Amino acid sequence: MSRIGNRKLIVPTGVTVTVNDNTVNVKGAKGELNLELSNLVKVNVNENEVTTEATNNSKNANMMVGTTNSHINNMIIGVSKGYEKGIEAVGVGYRFNVAG
Repeated sequence: MSRIGNRKLIVPTGVTVTVNDNTVNVKGAKGELNLELSNLVKVNVNENEVTTEATNNSKNANMMVGTTNSHINNMIIGVSKGYEKGIEAVGVGYRFNVAG
C-alpha cells in the first residue's frame, strides 16, 4: 500500500466530513465539496480524523487508496483555507508591480 494512503488526515475545527454510501461530503466556511468513491476504497471518519483503506488486496485498490486520500486532503484544504496563488521572482533585472 502507498504511504500516502496510510496517512491520517486531521480535520480542522469548522470543517465536517461525512460519508454516505459511496460519497464523501466535506463542508466548511468556504463551501461544500463532494467526492464519489470507488468500490475499491473504504473511508473511515473518527471524530477529527479521516483514514482510507482498500477493500481488497489488488494493485488497483492500493492505487485508489492513495488517490482518494489525496483528494480528501485537497477538499479539506479547499473548504478551510481556500485557493492561494503565489508569485516568486527569481533573478536579476526584473521589474514588476503587484496589484490586487
